[in-house]
Amino acid sequence: MTSSVIVLASGSASRFNGNKNKVLERINNIPLFYFSLKKFIDLDFNKIILVVKKEEENFFKEYLDSTNELDKVVFAYGKEERFLSVKEGLKIVDTNTCLIHDAARPLVSKDDILNVLNSLNEYDVSFLGKHCIDTLRYIDSFNTLDRSNIINVSTPQGFTNKCYDVILNNTNNITDEVSLFDNSYKIKYIEESFPNIKVTYSSDLNLCEYYLYNNKHSYIGHSLDYHPYSNDGVLKLGGIEFLEYKKLIAHSDGDVLYHSIAEAILGASSLGDLGTFYPDTDNLYKDIDSSIILKDVVDKVNSLGYEISNIDVMLYLIKPNLKDYKRLMIDNIKNITKCDYVCVKAATLNKRGLISLEEGIGSETVVLLRK
Repeated sequence: MTSSVIVLASGSASRFNGNKNKVLERINNIPLFYFSLKKFIDLDFNKIILVVKKEEENFFKEYLDSTNELDKVVFAYGKEERFLSVKEGLKIVDTNTCLIHDAARPLVSKDDILNVLNSLNEYDVSFLGKHCIDTLRYIDSFNTLDRSNIINVSTPQGFTNKCYDVILNNTNNITDEVSLFDNSYKIKYIEESFPNIKVTYSSDLNLCEYYLYNNKHSYIGHSLDYHPYSNDGVLKLGGIEFLEYKKLIAHSDGDVLYHSIAEAILGASSLGDLGTFYPDTDNLYKDIDSSIILKDVVDKVNSLGYEISNIDVMLYLIKPNLKDYKRLMIDNIKNITKCDYVCVKAATLNKRGLISLEEGIGSETVVLLRK
């Protein structure tokens, strides 16, 4: 079964401050739309369609380019009304199934996405929601409704290809595509497993930030590593080869930058140090690519329920000059660690101490893990 997802990010947000497009607002410096979009990217959908305003397209493309994910997304241009924007996205869907999701719902869980997607093996339509817990009354009469049979509908909503024409031919201004389908279709309601808040007012951003960050335990790790130059081989830093400089002395390939990151991650998770897992007495690790070590460390902490939130690296060296390489190093680190916040800096320590002798390179790293 092939699957697409349409992520709607072209809303006008009339109830949001200043009538701005709320999905461009940032939480912890990450645009709101990216939180849910990233989950669909990680789940490897066959096609991910981001529906945006044409005049805002460059913002989305520049941000996704910075995360090396621009090639994983195709764009469609939204219309003034939501149901018309859905049509624009659906026109380029060529898969057996399709999910529709509001980019203003950043908290949707991967488990819930998969539940909606997998239910389409048996049902024509599926959708997320939750049972209503508030008392409901009509404004004019103040009569109370029976809430026991009322649910709040959210997204994503899923559809098989037999439903596409119904959505494309709809001419009514609806806010929920599921409402187009009646009892002649097999419809599945799925209870949300995690708060799936839709950002409507600016104050909702604070609540989303709490769920995304502040309710998670944080753990800090630190490492300082130093390696002298050898007389042969090629210097590697952050996965980049510097052919004009000699390799750093090490049992592995000597990538001191990757070493300090890996050890800081181990420290934050209280697992130990590099020597514990990758001893220099074991020929298995002789001349090993340090990216393999870093990836293995990341897998270890991910399996324990940790995610890497921040990585801050300081390299101590005089040569080589890293001005043109820091961005590449950051991209390499991001690709391995799946961490969105990575910084690589360099310092000469005013050319004093071991650095002044140009005998080697040091790397110091601080990481933040969340569980």
